[in-house]
Amino acid sequence: MTEGASAAYTPFSSGYDPGDPVDRAIMATRTAVFPHHGLLPSP
Repeated sequence: MTEGASAAYTPFSSGYDPGDPVDRAIMATRTAVFPHHGLLPSP
């Protein structure tokens, strides 16, 4: 599944990196969805 790339990852809970497109997608989703469920979108 990694196609030769490293399978290591950094958990989102360890910090938000605004330069990482995956982190930006996570924050956009959290910001759009969490308030509708009474939750805070902070990382």
